[in-house]
Amino acid sequence: MKLPKLPKKILVKIYGNDHGYVAELTNYNVHTEASSKDELEHMINDLIYGYFNIPKEYHQMIRYVANKPVEKVEEVKSLHILSTKAVFSNFSFA
Repeated sequence: MKLPKLPKKILVKIYGNDHGYVAELTNYNVHTEASSKDELEHMINDLIYGYFNIPKEYHQMIRYVANKPVEKVEEVKSLHILSTKAVFSNFSFA
């Protein structure tokens, strides 16, 4: 199965306070909420999978990984694609 076009980079802006977190895909005007840091990565991945219509069998190969710990300040993160050359050849990038 060939996936739809994916961008090479997806910027994620995270806002946090004592009540939880909001993560926004800044170039796509979509967001998600999480009540804890533990839930945040799962919710961001779910948002990416849904927005880009990524089939479930690819979820372990394409996922958001925080490159810094989430703090109570605004941060910008990016999407990392973890894969092999064989799987990677099934993707097209914008």
